[in-house]
Amino acid sequence: MLCLLGSLGAFSWLRSSIDESQKWVNHTDQVLLASKQILLGLLNAETGVRGYALTRRDQFLEPYHLAQNTLPENFKQLKQLVVENPSQRQQIEAIEQLSLNRLTTLSDLVSQVNRSDSNILPTSRLKQLIDQGKNEMDALRLKLAEFDGAEQRLLQAHRYRLEQQRSMNELALWLAASVSALGLVVALSLFYQLERNLREREQTLRESRRLFQAVVANVIDGVVILDGKGQIETFNAAAETMFGYQLTEVIGQNISILLADPFTGDCDQDPDQTAAHLLNVGQQWQTLGCRKSKEPFPIELSVSQFDLDSQQMIIIIRDITERQQAEAKLQAHADQLEQLNLVLSATNTMLKDRNRELDQFAYVASHDLKAPLRAIANLSEWIEEDLNDRLSTEINSKCTCCGHGYSEWMR
Repeated sequence: MLCLLGSLGAFSWLRSSIDESQKWVNHTDQVLLASKQILLGLLNAETGVRGYALTRRDQFLEPYHLAQNTLPENFKQLKQLVVENPSQRQQIEAIEQLSLNRLTTLSDLVSQVNRSDSNILPTSRLKQLIDQGKNEMDALRLKLAEFDGAEQRLLQAHRYRLEQQRSMNELALWLAASVSALGLVVALSLFYQLERNLREREQTLRESRRLFQAVVANVIDGVVILDGKGQIETFNAAAETMFGYQLTEVIGQNISILLADPFTGDCDQDPDQTAAHLLNVGQQWQTLGCRKSKEPFPIELSVSQFDLDSQQMIIIIRDITERQQAEAKLQAHADQLEQLNLVLSATNTMLKDRNRELDQFAYVASHDLKAPLRAIANLSEWIEEDLNDRLSTEINSKCTCCGHGYSEWMR
């Protein structure tokens, strides 16, 4: 490709150079042609005036009148052609002045012929006009020769340059052909290597595709592959079971037939709205699916792209009906537990209040009973001290339950 682009660039440059040189060659030819037309016009005018002077026939003046009309335009065109060459423009101005002088002389000759009474001018006067015209024409021819010589030299230079550029163009073409032939050999070798690599990659791709299809076919979640237009390309068995569609029924359909409106549960989903949801690439969200029976059910979606260059998308769909039901049951149990916690909290508060009341009652009761019991204990000590020798055996005997005497027990 680089060789081709380089060859085309070189060829275009050389072609433009050749066109430019050819243009200058044509330009110089036009200058020379215009110069010759000026000289030819003056010669025809001089010949016509001489014929008119000899015969006084008006048809001989036609070249003279034609020269008067066309020479100014010829000089204007010639000046435009040499506008970029100051020296040649000066030559043209000098030639134009000589031409005007020559036309003036011819005009004087015609006037004198018209004023003459005889049919033929005197020989001496005719010879004088002819000599004057010859001198003027010689000076004009000399100037035109100098001008044409300069143009001829320019023409030779342009032609030489044109031939050089044509030779360079031919050389460049041969060089480009040689490089292209070498590039062709290299390209064929590279294409052969590329073809072999492509065959190996195709084999690897086929194996990867078979593995991918096996994984997609046996995965428990629904797998849907979409093209760049949002149309279904692949629909695995889990998705068929989940939505109730067969593979042939959904191939080429828009993904919107599998989705319901998440707010209203309407299964007639707008494809544009569905496409807007699918822009959440790499995210998971919950929405409503739509079975073939137009029954909405909760699903969880995950959208991914195969790669940055591909417009295909893979959608993993999971039916979360059972999960939501379980979550609802768990939420109901959680609500019940919360109610029980509230009841238990109220009961605990009540029990704490009752315990405080019992503690207060026990404190008051123990305080109220402590004084009588202390009096009884003191009295029993006094009786024991006073009647220690008189106490019966039954009173001094020990208690069967604690092993203390009744007096000790009383204390």
